[in-house]
Amino acid sequence: MARNTILIVEDDQAVRRAMEAALSAASYRVWTADTISSGLTLALEESPALLVLDINLPDGTGWNLLESIYGARPNQSFKLIIASSNQVTRGQLRKYRVDKFIAKPFDMAYLAEVAGQLLDSTS
Repeated sequence: MARNTILIVEDDQAVRRAMEAALSAASYRVWTADTISSGLTLALEESPALLVLDINLPDGTGWNLLESIYGARPNQSFKLIIASSNQVTRGQLRKYRVDKFIAKPFDMAYLAEVAGQLLDSTS
């Protein structure tokens, strides 16, 4: 796992592209997915250092994706940002090991700043 790698799982194409552009401009290597299925494949193949995840996805929820990742690789380590318009509970944040919740809509520069803070904390 390289420290500068990020996987974005977001079904809204415009939001996904904006996230990818902001994080790529900040010199991160970025993969994107728009479903749980494609996100799971990339998470397991690439082992990103940071996952940026929406909650509502066309084939389930972001929570389902996290359960699949943790089930397949219980010891896989990554930082986690939930970027969603959904409300989440403190219990969900703890259960799924969320490092940061960002409510939509948000500024893409803020996303890059938070990603940098989280990834710098893993060094």
